[in-house]
Amino acid sequence: DFEGWDICTDYITVLEGMRELAAGSILDDVKDIREDTEDMDWENGTGTITVSLEWSGQEYSWKMDVEHDWIDGKVLGIYNGLLEGERDSERFYATGDGGQGALVFYCTGEWASAFEDATGLELEAYTVKGE
Repeated sequence: DFEGWDICTDYITVLEGMRELAAGSILDDVKDIREDTEDMDWENGTGTITVSLEWSGQEYSWKMDVEHDWIDGKVLGIYNGLLEGERDSERFYATGDGGQGALVFYCTGEWASAFEDATGLELEAYTVKGE
């Protein structure tokens, strides 16, 4: 659900949930997921939230756009951005749920194609580069 419960921790919750989908993968090494709301204008519901984490001994961060209490959908591409260049063939794929959320899978491209063929739902492997 992209309408947040607590914008101060929602990105952490989403990324921890996605990491659980990929349990046993190289993403098990992700540590210290955090949010910085310093650049958010709480009164107007604008600005940015910086999402940061440590992976393989390196720090990464991303700017997420703020629109009141809605989570920026770019969060779904954070791990795929890290996985680019890695040999792991699995990635995160998502499809809208017909409302205000998404269904997320951690799978191979072949599985995603078979799922699309079987269901008619289009899956997309979003990718967002870190700073």
